Amino acid sequence: MTRMLDVLEAFLNYHGHIYLRLDGTTKVEQRQHYMERFNEDKRIFVFILSTRSGGVGINLTGADTV
Repeated sequence: MTRMLDVLEAFLNYHGHIYLRLDGTTKVEQRQHYMERFNEDKRIFVFILSTRSGGVGINLTGADTV
């Protein structure tokens, strides 16, 4: 799954979109910060995350769009 995120990330960079990425290597301390930033900053086009990140504590109830 993270390889697919790499492809999506290249696509988003190519088109100049602002995004956040969360995968299994993202530190636990940063996860809540990323979620808050995504909800507050309307310039962020998309939040990409791996299925593994969901298994280690990400709570998507805070996101207004999934």
